[in-house]
Amino acid sequence: MVKTCKLKSTFYFEFVKNNIAEEEQNLLVETILTTCAMLLESYIPDSMFADTCSDMFDTIYDMLCTTDNATLKPTLQGSLFKFLYNSKHTGMAIKWLESGSVCDKSGKKIEGCELNQTLKYTIVKQAHCKAAMPVTARQELLTKVAGGDKSDIAINLKLSCKTLIPNKSSKEEAWKEIIDYNNELSSYERAAMMDSFFNRDAEVVLAPYFEKYLEAVRMCADCGNKNFSDAFINHTCPSFNITDSFIESLKKIAAEHSNNVKYESYTRTVNKVIGSLEINKKIKDFAA
Repeated sequence: MVKTCKLKSTFYFEFVKNNIAEEEQNLLVETILTTCAMLLESYIPDSMFADTCSDMFDTIYDMLCTTDNATLKPTLQGSLFKFLYNSKHTGMAIKWLESGSVCDKSGKKIEGCELNQTLKYTIVKQAHCKAAMPVTARQELLTKVAGGDKSDIAINLKLSCKTLIPNKSSKEEAWKEIIDYNNELSSYERAAMMDSFFNRDAEVVLAPYFEKYLEAVRMCADCGNKNFSDAFINHTCPSFNITDSFIESLKKIAAEHSNNVKYESYTRTVNKVIGSLEINKKIKDFAA
């Protein structure tokens, strides 16, 4: 019903927020919260994103602090970090990182809620998003969690963190690396940076990059690297502040190559992104 604009996405989240605490079946809780996390970025109006994240985080955290259901705790813990966004909650999570576990409101570790490596990485990445976080504090967190780790996952984490920092110089440096399809980055390393580039905390800094994205999509048509082209168009595309003119510009780019068989794969990729953006914008506008 949300996808067909018969029900506002905001109503759906409000319904979940007001009723999820009464649900005790782990599979249903997991399914519902996973669905909410998937819908959040694409379906919630941009002006309501922060409040929705905050409400969902508080709701899940309250459940985690009060439940005696040991089976439910891992589901709630995993879901909680999918709604980690605002500075207050990020500060709480950094304290949990220091203790190695999610803690209740009195500061006591919640049994069965130790932080695994994935959750630690989530906290570190969110800390890098915050402009108020001192550079040294960011670096200390990253070093603590992945300092000597030489694995691909740790390398990707470091690239994501570098890309997430919400200042002009960091974004420009990251952008140059992302669009240089001849550099030595692996496809996974490049994807880590692409996925992290358009983050909401850097909204002001990112304003010029919507046009730069369109320019780069045009460049992809003739770059001669299909893997890079597909990855860039899909992974780097912003999910917020999408305007009708942005979508129309993408349509014009696709139309420029639509009659040439050589660009069949390229135009298919661009049109797929256009379709997703149109659907998501329609749902957001209906809910606003």
